[in-house]
Amino acid sequence: MTQTGTGSDSTRGSSAWKVSPFDYEEQAKPLYRNGFSLKSVYVTVRDGTRLAVDFYLPTDLSSKTRLPSIVLFTPYYRRWKVKQGSKVGATHYAYAPNFFVPYGYAVVIVDVRGTGASFGARRGFRSPIERMDFYDIADWITMQSWSDGKIGSTGVSYVGAAADFLATTGHPAVKAIIPTYAVWDTYTDFFYSGGLMCRTITHGYSDVTTALDSDDRATVASHPYFSDPMFDGPAPVDADLDSTLLRAAIAEHGANFDMMEFVNQRPCRDSGSIGDRSMTCEIISPSYYVTEERHQVATYAVSGWRDGYGYSDAAVRRFLSLKNTKNKLLLGPWDHGAMTNASPGRRSSEPQFEKHMEYLRFFDAHLKGTADSYEQEEPIHYFTMIAEKWQSSKSWPVPGTSSSELFFDSKGALSGIPTVRGGRCNYKVDFGCETGIDTRYERLGSQAVDEYYGSWDGRDDRMLVYTSSPAAADVEITGHPEAVVWLSTTASDGAIFVYLEDIEPSGRRHYITEGILRLLHRKVSECPDHDRTIGPYRTYYLEDITRVVPNAEMELRIGLLPTSWLLKAGHRIGVAIAGADSRHFSRVPVGETPILTVHSDVDKPSRIILPLINPPAKVFE
Repeated sequence: MTQTGTGSDSTRGSSAWKVSPFDYEEQAKPLYRNGFSLKSVYVTVRDGTRLAVDFYLPTDLSSKTRLPSIVLFTPYYRRWKVKQGSKVGATHYAYAPNFFVPYGYAVVIVDVRGTGASFGARRGFRSPIERMDFYDIADWITMQSWSDGKIGSTGVSYVGAAADFLATTGHPAVKAIIPTYAVWDTYTDFFYSGGLMCRTITHGYSDVTTALDSDDRATVASHPYFSDPMFDGPAPVDADLDSTLLRAAIAEHGANFDMMEFVNQRPCRDSGSIGDRSMTCEIISPSYYVTEERHQVATYAVSGWRDGYGYSDAAVRRFLSLKNTKNKLLLGPWDHGAMTNASPGRRSSEPQFEKHMEYLRFFDAHLKGTADSYEQEEPIHYFTMIAEKWQSSKSWPVPGTSSSELFFDSKGALSGIPTVRGGRCNYKVDFGCETGIDTRYERLGSQAVDEYYGSWDGRDDRMLVYTSSPAAADVEITGHPEAVVWLSTTASDGAIFVYLEDIEPSGRRHYITEGILRLLHRKVSECPDHDRTIGPYRTYYLEDITRVVPNAEMELRIGLLPTSWLLKAGHRIGVAIAGADSRHFSRVPVGETPILTVHSDVDKPSRIILPLINPPAKVFE
């Protein structure tokens, strides 16, 4: 698709920052240039479990110098043992010591309990006891001779949420965190998108974590993230010369939870394990632990427009829920972990954004107090795809947002006014309908994607589609679209998938964003302070399940994932509706193929609500 900007996510020349990450590199000078030392030890936490900890310090650090620390907690091996001939100390976290240590930070990387070289077992996907391990590690850091008593934390995905968990412990040394591509609520952001179980989690992700915990190297190597042939299992600590302790630790991992069973036992947000009803998705979510102490920790929430299902929305909700004027929000054109620039208008799939300089500036400001100009920056930066440019904002939704409604009609059109009466479209659910292997979900299962939704055109042939008139002018869509669908179904349950599309004058269709809802979870509630939400909020509690009466009309409010997209003049908006994504989500219902009826008239005005930024009058006729 033709882009209008540079086609790069670099901040070079961007006016969205007063001092861009690109420019900050000129200001921030390394303090140490002679490399770093690595030591690896066991640290015993409060219940006697030994955790494997690596710490990196500048080689030429004076015995009198004290440094702030950046700590990462990972279930994916803090460091790999590598075969002879490879670089010593191979790790997916090499960026942390390589980048931060020269700028005057100690870097600490920890195998969480039940993983890597750490002892213990995991009771669940995060747990309250794991959370308190983080407090104990923070205590250990502050007692080291090289520590100045200030701690920051960051990481991607699980590691990012772990940074947030650390911030919730109330440890006084924790001053700033950067949770990137990380959940806020584990249930809806990760396990059950819109109340529907994500198969990518129960299959692909479950397989790789089980293999890592048991040191099943053949299975681990089948996943692109871990396919380096020089990787040789988790690295032992320094004192474990013959790996006896490592083998003993891995043996304890045999008691770890099973990811597939863990997810299957939690169809509602407040569902617990069969053996432990307290182990709900709430207590493994950072949002559950929002307290006054948590508000005090400066937080930079980072995500991308193609980041899994709920991660971009999680970043927004994290930003809106935490009350600290020092907090920041960054939303880029990226997939999970910013492995790929996923914008269709990109020049290259390789991200060019100077992320480490931006993170350094945040930590410099809050751990060292040296980035004085940082407080002058706007709190929010976001990248608009197709326009291919960075923008900034004081608030979210961004100023100038106007809600534009396009109504469905019985002929498959989207128009500015609803049908007078009796409009409806029937759709027989196609359970073979799926969205391909180049979607936002693949990275969650450790699968690489280079061109996102490149195969989208034609996939909506198996869906119910509504199409607008051509846009009269370029218009920016930034924020959270919402679909309001008046629906009846022949079944007693079901799912609805709503896809927003950009349709070129040639008819080629491009995926913009999507929303999902299991019909049983349609009840809308007031959002709590700890999970401030744009659009409809749902508790997903068992008590709020609302039964579906076959053939009875019901109003569904479906929040779509946030986006920032330039719709060009002459392009049309498309809304595609399906009842299944067989590749990525569980089938609902089973044993029958329902017929969905979408109603659309003045009494039941099904519509898509678009957040347009300063739109011209009558952009859609």
